[in-house]
Amino acid sequence: MERIGSFFNDMSFKSKILMAFIFIALIPLSVLGIFSYKTIRSMLINKETMYLEATFDQTSQILDSTIGIYDNAIRSLCFNRQLINLNQTNYTSDYDRYESLNFIDDLFVTTQNLVPEVEYITLFTNSNMGVHGNTVRSMEEIRSSKWYDFISDTATSWLYDGNRIYCVHPMLDSGTSDRNRSYIVMQIKVETLEEILRIVDAQNISVVIRSQRSDIICNNGNPQNANEMIDQIPSLNELYIDNNKFVSVKDYVKGTEWMVVMSASYYDILMSTYLYSAIVIIIILSCFFVVFVVSIRFSKKMLVRIDELKRNMAEVEDGSFVVNVKSSSKDEIGELIRGFSVMIVKINELIEKNYKATVEKKDYELKALQAQINPHFLYNSLSLINWRALRIDAPEISELARLLSDFYRTTLNRGNSMTIVRQEMLNIKSYLQIQQIMHNDSFRVEYQIEDMIGNCLIPNLTLQPLVENAIVHGLEKSDAPGRLTITAVRKNDDIHIVIKDNGAGIPAPSLENILETESQGGGYGLKNVNQRIKLFFGEEYGMSIESVLEQGTVVTVRIPARYGNNDRKGEEQTSGARPF
Repeated sequence: MERIGSFFNDMSFKSKILMAFIFIALIPLSVLGIFSYKTIRSMLINKETMYLEATFDQTSQILDSTIGIYDNAIRSLCFNRQLINLNQTNYTSDYDRYESLNFIDDLFVTTQNLVPEVEYITLFTNSNMGVHGNTVRSMEEIRSSKWYDFISDTATSWLYDGNRIYCVHPMLDSGTSDRNRSYIVMQIKVETLEEILRIVDAQNISVVIRSQRSDIICNNGNPQNANEMIDQIPSLNELYIDNNKFVSVKDYVKGTEWMVVMSASYYDILMSTYLYSAIVIIIILSCFFVVFVVSIRFSKKMLVRIDELKRNMAEVEDGSFVVNVKSSSKDEIGELIRGFSVMIVKINELIEKNYKATVEKKDYELKALQAQINPHFLYNSLSLINWRALRIDAPEISELARLLSDFYRTTLNRGNSMTIVRQEMLNIKSYLQIQQIMHNDSFRVEYQIEDMIGNCLIPNLTLQPLVENAIVHGLEKSDAPGRLTITAVRKNDDIHIVIKDNGAGIPAPSLENILETESQGGGYGLKNVNQRIKLFFGEEYGMSIESVLEQGTVVTVRIPARYGNNDRKGEEQTSGARPF
């Protein structure tokens, strides 16, 4: 929920209004569409299932009628008195046997003409009538058949043997035992049943007829595992719906032990609902599209002034404090635009005042620092010290006086705020030589300065506070032999001056805001140096500090490569670094 709330809060106001309109329209349209779809779908499924049941009843009646025709035909033969008498006669004369066989041939042919789907009719008998083609055969033959054990001794039996259908009925023969009865067998074409099923198949309904031995007699379109499908249907003559595959119903064929199963693809039934569903969906999408277009136009019209205000605010954020949006309307948005205009005017005034005050303050600070020393008095005093030291043969005092004279000459810089890198490096060199004398050469200094950057401009007194901090807060607090490295190189259009020491380092908490904190000693600190660089060259320039405790600190000063007095002689020189 928090993520959803955050996502909604981060959306634009235009998107929120558009979403509100869409949801207001989407909810009733969705409810109406779902209700219509479910209602139509339920009606069509009921219609299709009722049609399946009606077709099943009709097909069952056709099968029952067809079976009844064959059953009546074979029963009429089995109950024919003359045929019964001929079957019970003990023949002693070939002529009598011939007459009997001719009668049976005529009788069976007449029956076949009445029922043309019958391939042949055979009388299997125990009498001595003899074998006569397919018309009369011995009972020994029928006893060896696979389906003999399934023959009923009292009623018609319907049997299936691989690719033949047999209709078998016992002869009425009261003078013999049940196992010595004679039988009439009527072989029927399988195509007779398949023709009935083809009519049903034209209606996209599949039918399976299964024998009592679970042999599939006819199967028009059902899957190969028809037996498994039939066994899944729980009851007879009741509609069974398998939502994944079929809608089915099964029952026994009247007068047989065969089972007929009719099924329709549930997918085909659902397909009939798709057209209506598509119509409903198209209507809903059309309504949704209209709502979407109207919502976009309305939100755009309503928020056009907010978009203008947003663009103007982005320009202000990029540094252009110019008001481009105006409104004379008296609604909340108009008041917001007018308030924004007033705010920008006041911000411009404050920036101007603050910028001038800051520049003046930094300039006054530097000039005050320089003014603390009377240059002529200082130079004369140092020259006198140097002369007196030479007279008494004190070279160290003389050297110290000379270094102080050089240091303050470059520091004062005739009151100018800007100097060049070469002069700033001479200042640092003098200062470090004084510090080495004061510290008994306890640390050494290395310089790597590119000649080509010597005439580039740099704010006066930029590096001396950094070097002083490296000595006081780094090298003096470490027991290891001190090493201070000063490197100055040009990278593209910038100059990178790096001051590296191997001193005590700076703790992490202090390092995080060291450039934002005033110097604790009240001197000219790192924050001051960083701000002066940014004031002279812009916010993209300044200082960066990296430090590791007990390993040292690296201070990097980045300034643009600008040359003073149009002097670009340094660029013509070799860019390789050498000791300064």
